Amino acid sequence: MTSVDEILTAVFKVLDADLTLQGATYLNGTDKIEKNTRRKENFVNPTVTMKTGGTGIDMEIKVQDATVYVNVFVDNNTNGTANTSKLSRIAKRIESLLDDTNLTISGSRVFNCFLTAPHSGPYFDQSFPDEHYVSSVFRIQIIDLT
Repeated sequence: MTSVDEILTAVFKVLDADLTLQGATYLNGTDKIEKNTRRKENFVNPTVTMKTGGTGIDMEIKVQDATVYVNVFVDNNTNGTANTSKLSRIAKRIESLLDDTNLTISGSRVFNCFLTAPHSGPYFDQSFPDEHYVSSVFRIQIIDLT
């Protein structure tokens, strides 16, 4: 069975390799993507985090199913409201990169990676009062070749 880390690494590689996403109008530079539920304290927004919502395996056809959540965090507007324009722009780019893409996982064949829920939100976390985030959900289906 493919590990959660291997799945998230495959998603990370697609996002990290995209020059438009890493460019000035989206993430404003590299090292803004984290394989974790929340962004690190020292990360400067905008940032992207990803986590799995669980994996399962259909033993009859030997297909592993994983749900991956990709979150985009952006600082609020100066008036304290969510910067929905920037949140949406970044989330749409991520969705276009991952929907129906070919992920590479050693020892496995990924035959589906598709968007199951376009970004929703913006959400607010009281622990981080100066930012909002949106979340997109992807389904990844994998056959272990080992």
